[in-house]
Amino acid sequence: MNVVILEFAEEGFNVCPYWENTNTDEYVSMVPTSAITGEGLPDLMAYLSKTCQDRISKSLQERDEFECTVLEVKVIEGLGTTIDVTLVNGVIKVQDTIVV
Repeated sequence: MNVVILEFAEEGFNVCPYWENTNTDEYVSMVPTSAITGEGLPDLMAYLSKTCQDRISKSLQERDEFECTVLEVKVIEGLGTTIDVTLVNGVIKVQDTIVV
């Protein structure tokens, strides 16, 4: 990780791992991910959601219109076909019926 931080510093960016970043105005948060194992992607999604809620919460609005983006469709034994989505607008509750 130190090699990556050094390479960013050579390009003029101050970066640190997102879990150590206490000053987001001075440092760019780095979220390590792996394209091979998928490790770090949940961390990246959580960090992006939190950052949006913290920094642009005044411009985020809930609308009556439901909207989401399908990320993945998979079959899980015992549950059947499941869909991973990113919710853009609206609210999903337990026992809601969703038609795709």
